[in-house]
Amino acid sequence: RSTLFPYTTLFRSDTSRNETIAVNKEDNGVAVSQVIKTGAVLIVDMQLPDITGAPYNDPYNDPDIFITDEAGNAMWWLGGRFTPNEDGSQSERIMLLYNGESTIHISVTNKNGAGESIAELDVDLK
Repeated sequence: RSTLFPYTTLFRSDTSRNETIAVNKEDNGVAVSQVIKTGAVLIVDMQLPDITGAPYNDPYNDPDIFITDEAGNAMWWLGGRFTPNEDGSQSERIMLLYNGESTIHISVTNKNGAGESIAELDVDLK
């Protein structure tokens, strides 16, 4: 009898009911290409610009990303993946706990410059 059975079963998932929503929204170089609803998880695919230069001057190129629901409540982050690109931009895949929200709001700010706004995007999940 294998002790791995509960764990391997837990991490297998049925992707047949996933819903991919093409978003294709952009604000100030921040782009959301798609959102994937997987039952209890929401996956957000984003592209972030290089913010090391003016007007943001963030030497670390490390913006803050805030995601809230339609009531303004912070969404629970489950994890994510960051991929730097050769041109200094970044690809992000963010996984959030999904509770049936119909809209999310994404705010991107400059972490090292007193939190100046870079982008504000509303994403419809219907």
